[in-house]
Amino acid sequence: AYTQTAEVCLRLWERGDVDPARIERLSAEAVANLARYARLYRLGRPAADLWSGNLAWLRGRRRRALASWTRSLELARRLGLAREEGLAHYELGRRSADGREHLERAREIFRSLELPLEKADVEGAAAITPRAG
Repeated sequence: AYTQTAEVCLRLWERGDVDPARIERLSAEAVANLARYARLYRLGRPAADLWSGNLAWLRGRRRRALASWTRSLELARRLGLAREEGLAHYELGRRSADGREHLERAREIFRSLELPLEKADVEGAAAITPRAG
């Protein structure tokens, strides 16, 4: 439940559907709760880094966000957490210089896991992300 709470708050903030000050506070609380959980349960660490990255991005801390997503990706791979790996690729794909590669990898992961909503998000991002080179 910690992961889903953080995800919903941050997605709402990103979309601009609610009062920015209120959703920022709720997002920060949700991410802090997830981080506490992750300190107790190692399997929660990739999600904590993922959503900490989104919080940092929305607060304008771009380098911190990219570092968090990269850490999330590495941990998710190591722990065999495919959905979290795909989500980290998705966030890096939307916001990093090598985005197309990350988006393609996210699409492959979500297709193999049969997660159509996540796959649709990736396809939407891929349509607006310029090709490298």
